[in-house]
Amino acid sequence: MAADRSALEPPAGPIVFGDDGSPASERALRSTAPLLAPKRALVVTVWEPSVGFEVLQPAIPPAVIDIRAALEVDEALYEGARRMAERGAMTARELGLDAEGLAVADVLTVAETLVRLARSRSSCLHGIGVVKSIAPTAPINDRT
Repeated sequence: MAADRSALEPPAGPIVFGDDGSPASERALRSTAPLLAPKRALVVTVWEPSVGFEVLQPAIPPAVIDIRAALEVDEALYEGARRMAERGAMTARELGLDAEGLAVADVLTVAETLVRLARSRSSCLHGIGVVKSIAPTAPINDRT
């Protein structure tokens, strides 16, 4: 009876690197990428949505919250995360990977968000480094 070869083959999806812009994230990328080139990769920065609403709520009654300001905070956080992910992807491309940057809103925790994304993309490997949510009030002790 022949062995099922498909069970031995790694998933076809990209390598997922979590990038929070820290030196540890860059070291993880720089030390891993040359070993895996020219594979596809996603360099992912996780950002915390709705922070503008959370920051405003404690001091201001809900009827007075400036929704426009809260949305601008969200937009600024997203844009910062998008730029950070693209910088990481540029580094990954320089190191030989076929990389794309991606900013993803945090659903539960940073680690769970990265794992959910990796599973949805049939990732064959997850980059490991210090990962924190991109938000002014986020704890920096989430690690994957």
